[in-house]
Amino acid sequence: MGDATRVYYDDVFAITSRSGSGIRRLHVEDLVGRRVGMVLGGTGEEYFRALLAADKIPADRITFVNVPSPNHVSVLREGGVDAEVTWEPYGTMILQQVPGAYVVLRGGGYLGYDLYMMGTEEFVRRTPSVVNGLVRGFVEAASYARRHPVESAQIATRWIEGLDEASARKAITYMDFDPRFSANTLRAHALVERAMIDRGRIKQPVDLSKAIDGSFLDRAMKESPQMFADLKPVP
Repeated sequence: MGDATRVYYDDVFAITSRSGSGIRRLHVEDLVGRRVGMVLGGTGEEYFRALLAADKIPADRITFVNVPSPNHVSVLREGGVDAEVTWEPYGTMILQQVPGAYVVLRGGGYLGYDLYMMGTEEFVRRTPSVVNGLVRGFVEAASYARRHPVESAQIATRWIEGLDEASARKAITYMDFDPRFSANTLRAHALVERAMIDRGRIKQPVDLSKAIDGSFLDRAMKESPQMFADLKPVP
């Protein structure tokens, strides 16, 4: 998942609340002094901190509450937090399953969200046929999800606890299934990495370009161009 055509792809993230909270739509400053649930250490926290930094809101004025993804709906429904920061499909599940729930903010261009398939150099070198099969499988799955979103949403309900089909169909519209790497991918990585260094989460930067082996993806693009034909060109 990701979008090779832009640096800031964060459409999958949403801040949700429920009626009676006093938190206004598009007013992130209303979260000051509130309890906000999220997966601590996850990408949702990175998105939220990037948003707070952009709006010059000190993070220590908000109480961060660790809420595992499967509990997002129940915790907000029961009033355990005032708002939630989630990735899809949990944001849409909240809207569908929590009475009076609404979106405070979705996306906004604060974070580049990309998911990678990773392995050790030794494994890639020893089993190239396995890696090639994995890459082709991901490429085919991404292509299928883009071309058959309704069917893909229905399939997802079998694997994500509590996910209803209506939520799945809506949630998938916020997801970009683009398996390509680009300069935008590298820049998105560098921006998040800098923020993590500043907060002491990691000690030093990592050159992602040196960790990427694009040969398997290049092979898939050459052998099966039809699986990429519907993607927007990378600027």
